[in-house]
Amino acid sequence: MKQIYRSIKYILLECLAIFPILLWLNTLLLKRFFDGYYWLLIPAVYILFSLVGRVLSKINHRVLLSILMTISLIFLLPLDSIWLQIIMLIILFVSSLRGYQYSQEDISDVLPIGHIWSFSLPSYFISYILYRGQTFENEQQLLTTLALILLFFLLFLTNQDHLSKASLVKRQMSQMNKKLKLQNYLYVFVFFMIMLLITRYNFIASGILLLLKGLFKLLGMGKPEE
Repeated sequence: MKQIYRSIKYILLECLAIFPILLWLNTLLLKRFFDGYYWLLIPAVYILFSLVGRVLSKINHRVLLSILMTISLIFLLPLDSIWLQIIMLIILFVSSLRGYQYSQEDISDVLPIGHIWSFSLPSYFISYILYRGQTFENEQQLLTTLALILLFFLLFLTNQDHLSKASLVKRQMSQMNKKLKLQNYLYVFVFFMIMLLITRYNFIASGILLLLKGLFKLLGMGKPEE
């Protein structure tokens, strides 16, 4: 059960990591098919096939089941063209194969944390630039919310990974100071809350504006134009 929980945790992390790519596909190729609860379709496929993979061990059986189930799912979805069905079939099939990978015992190499830092966060940044304007207001909200959630989990997992490696080097994994662990988690949590406040309430811009007002007041130049 613990292994299943760990697999689901990393599946959700991967879905957060690939969200910008799905958003690009959704806008450019899928006519914004993913909307509302349909965004849960991809993680649901991941989790389903990660559970099925614990029962089926042969690769041929897994691939055959993926093809049959994804084709069946395509006919249940409200897709109005063959082109959309083909694209969704590819996306769901790849998602099912990735789900199988999370059914194995050791999933540390399935989703390296370093890859998420290297590729996912920059893709969020690029997406936030591309999806500016009132037309993409919903996409902006999704990007902001999911990026913060992803950053929160990344900080905790990276911190946990560093602590584990440090304890292994010192051969004191079972005797590691619990107070030190709690302090590290507290620092990560505080950093995340600061990032959340900055993003939500735009403290940086407000602070700069306040400093400028004070500076102009000291110089006797009156109130600066906003």
